[in-house]
Amino acid sequence: MTRTAWIAILLLLGSNAAWLALWLGGDDAATQADAGLENERVIDELRAEVVELRTVPGPSAVPETHGPGLTGTGPPPTHEAMGGEAPDAAAAPEPQDDAGKAAEAERKAAQKKIQEEALAEVKAILAKVMQVKDPAVRQEGLNELTAALGSSNTMLVEYSLSALHSMRGVEVDKGVFRATVLDLITSDSPGVRRAALYALHSTGAQEGDARFALAGADDDHPIVRMHAARVLGLYTGGRFEGQAGETLARLLGDKHDNVRRGTVRGLQGATLSASAERALIDLASTPKDRRDAVQHGLSQLKDKSRRVVDALFTHLSDEDHQIRAHAHQGLQRGIPDAQKPYVAKRYADHLDKFLNPKSHTEALRIIAKFGDASVVPQLDRFADNELVDSRVREFARRAAEHLRNK
Repeated sequence: MTRTAWIAILLLLGSNAAWLALWLGGDDAATQADAGLENERVIDELRAEVVELRTVPGPSAVPETHGPGLTGTGPPPTHEAMGGEAPDAAAAPEPQDDAGKAAEAERKAAQKKIQEEALAEVKAILAKVMQVKDPAVRQEGLNELTAALGSSNTMLVEYSLSALHSMRGVEVDKGVFRATVLDLITSDSPGVRRAALYALHSTGAQEGDARFALAGADDDHPIVRMHAARVLGLYTGGRFEGQAGETLARLLGDKHDNVRRGTVRGLQGATLSASAERALIDLASTPKDRRDAVQHGLSQLKDKSRRVVDALFTHLSDEDHQIRAHAHQGLQRGIPDAQKPYVAKRYADHLDKFLNPKSHTEALRIIAKFGDASVVPQLDRFADNELVDSRVREFARRAAEHLRNK
């Protein structure tokens, strides 16, 4: 089996100058930190996928980066499928007797079996389509996918749509599925509607198709809304402006936790309108949403505005060390050239707030990389502070000398 096939299936589961060049150009600390954050993200996603496959069918607590993957919600809708929020005890009481508990366990086991069987069937279909040895086997897989998309088994349909999206990089005619997918966008099953939004884009985007993603943002079911911004970004190239920006702002303020979480996790490399930026900054001010909003939202934006830079500096003093780390990473990437001196000045202003030599050194590296001669007096004062670690003071002197000559 080819590497591409495995990837698709695995969606389931000595001088001052020399010293300064090394210090400024290597970016080893930032690279290692980025790698650590990436590992953390991947582990989070895999953990969520494993939990999903072991429990009653429902959406992943952590949406996948590029789409739904081979995930399903399963009929009938459960509270997990409604967004993962705890049901009201009065509205959904626990069974009070052994017979009731046994019936509930049996129902969940039956749903899990339906999910596992549908998943196994679609994985087998996908393996046939992705293999590159036999055209007849590929065609057989495509025929089976067509049949699965027309099945009365809602779970099989949902997984098949997800498989179609995972085939987006495969050179087969996916346009033949477009009419079927358009029909499924209005399915009674929210999981099918969600998966169909992704699948439609994979069949070949046409002018006006973004309206389906915009409509998904107003869907009655949170599992659709939580993916609407991610799909909308596929059509806009990650630019959320005009109607797309207003839609994103609304989703970031949705009442369901998973809708807000799923929305913000689709913003990597995005460009936001002013209203969407404000909504994201407001979201980051909410304690339970802050880490997601900083890690997956503010720190990931492309061409960060002054407003976003200021917000990240606010979170650079957060009590949560992970939020501080993500804010720090966000202030090193996606910074337009016009904003770099400002970032350096903010770091220079922040130097005396850092409490350890490592943080001082990282800040000085950014100041030297982004700054200009205007911050040299601050660096000189910092280098003269005898309370600062001697090695850090030497770094500050060298950074100041670099900026004098820059």
